[in-house]
Amino acid sequence: MVKINNYHQRTNDDNENFYVLELLGDLEFVQSKTTGKLYAKRSKVYIPTVFNEEGCKDLVGATIPGKIIKEKCDPYEYIIKQTGERITLHFKYVFEPEEMEEPSWMDALANLRKEAVKADSKTFSSNGVH
Repeated sequence: MVKINNYHQRTNDDNENFYVLELLGDLEFVQSKTTGKLYAKRSKVYIPTVFNEEGCKDLVGATIPGKIIKEKCDPYEYIIKQTGERITLHFKYVFEPEEMEEPSWMDALANLRKEAVKADSKTFSSNGVH
């Protein structure tokens, strides 16, 4: 599960404002490559939304089925805020929604559609004349 932790206003290339939701992943423990000690972290991603500010406010605190995963991407530079160090990263974090089962009425509808398209051979002429 991921939690909607906050929301932020952003501006697109056309100078139009929109909102993004800040999603937090589950608590993870990671081992430091330099010290070998464990530390706790939560991955964070931002996803754009069509909601206005009031809609975003209402969503803060809600949980969504899914997880935040690390995905490979083209290299890009990132500056660590605390130290000012510039590093190159080859991954990004993305939200992966949990697969949802289709409701049983969807299965029933799909079966009805299949039945509706079945042709009855008695409808067609066997000698080529209708």
